[in-house]
Amino acid sequence: MASRNADKQRRYRQRLSARGLVHVQGWVTPEQAEAIRRIMAEGSERGVAPRAEQQAERNHP
Repeated sequence: MASRNADKQRRYRQRLSARGLVHVQGWVTPEQAEAIRRIMAEGSERGVAPRAEQQAERNHP
């Protein structure tokens, strides 16, 4: 049996999703998500790696 809290969390996520929000380390509108994707794509074209990749490279050169 699923926990009561897990059910509440699932319903909360469904409500946010039904409102058109997209989860990206927090809830943003689809327009905001697209802007984030464009910014990330532009950064990768300039050779700017996302923070997690930078940390991984430092830990495992």
